[in-house]
Amino acid sequence: MKILKYSVIVFLTITMMVGLSVAWFEPKITVRASESDECLSVIKNMVGAVNNRDIPSYINCFVESERKDMEDFTSRYPSEFFREKEYKLVNIKELPKEIIPAIGASISRNANLDGERFFYCGIDMRLDREEKWLYNGINYRVIVMDKEDNNWKIGGIIVPSYKVLVDSGYGFGTSEEVASVKIEEEMERTGLVKNYRGDIIKDLRPTDADLKAEKGLITANDTKITTDNEQIRPSSITVYFTHSSNINYWGNVRAAVPLYDYVQDVLPNEWEGLWPSESLKAGALACKMYGWYHVYHPKWNYSPYYADVKDNTADQQYFVNSRYYLATQAINNVGGIGICRNDGNIFETHHFDGSYNEDGYHSGWMSQHGTKYWADSPRNRDYDYMVHYYYDYSPSSGNQLVKYFYY
Repeated sequence: MKILKYSVIVFLTITMMVGLSVAWFEPKITVRASESDECLSVIKNMVGAVNNRDIPSYINCFVESERKDMEDFTSRYPSEFFREKEYKLVNIKELPKEIIPAIGASISRNANLDGERFFYCGIDMRLDREEKWLYNGINYRVIVMDKEDNNWKIGGIIVPSYKVLVDSGYGFGTSEEVASVKIEEEMERTGLVKNYRGDIIKDLRPTDADLKAEKGLITANDTKITTDNEQIRPSSITVYFTHSSNINYWGNVRAAVPLYDYVQDVLPNEWEGLWPSESLKAGALACKMYGWYHVYHPKWNYSPYYADVKDNTADQQYFVNSRYYLATQAINNVGGIGICRNDGNIFETHHFDGSYNEDGYHSGWMSQHGTKYWADSPRNRDYDYMVHYYYDYSPSSGNQLVKYFYY
């Protein structure tokens, strides 16, 4: 673990988290005021840039990797940068790192979250057209701050799991936040996206044919199924493309990709297609649930991306038509089941390259090479063992047991 030279001595506890009022901006969080001021200054600059339609100033608020993607977008679509017409910061508080995995608010594969800080914000928006989690009124986001060349920059602006955040005691207690939790719960369980007025603005329910194409031999009576069907698998996932092959195929920098197709074109790029079938099944579940989670909790739902995930290692590597028959077979073999926390909430199923060993027990991070280790002889473990090995009682699952559900 890195030593944080900028001396952010995080002795934050759950009971010590105190919000900031943006009306007077005197930080009441347990870090040095000067450092807090710098993060808040960057966030305020970003907000001002949106209101002023100032693309260069907006881009400058972000880390280098995001600046590059944003500049690439600007070169293609300079007039399509901002969908928000007004953007006002109304409340903000810093969150402790300990809650971040459970609310799905990390931006990198840095499991330790070294050098990152997290601010939970209420942003009052005005839009010509409402979309999923882009509503007229107060929208809640977690803004991730990274230190780059000794300066704080924005690494991402994420839609977290509101229910988990509020139930953990980190909410603002506003009526809009209560409404956000209700919208989130209904979205996950019905596939219908509603706004604050209750209007349906998007239908993410899959068709019967879509589900039939994915499902293999598992039925609702399978002994692994330990919870009732409480989730609706989304029909599609909005992907922001950085790879030229994807842009050329889709004819745009973003597209709504059918979720089944997305997972087929992700798994062979995250797991080796010739690895044992149980390793691939574990990977299929991890890749599917990662995408599924971010459909309902978008990671890039801000200018200029307006997407659930990217097609690169910031999320999962996606290359259109890269599917491999053994990987697709594994996806079908776990088709019809998903994983959730013991309390029924889905969560961000992190995975990474990892090592060919036992590392990662209850870490919340599935090791790709680790799944091969467990599947290989003489261990011969199945995917169920691997799912519980990595995700049970982990920070990502809220330190809860992981369960399977049928959909």
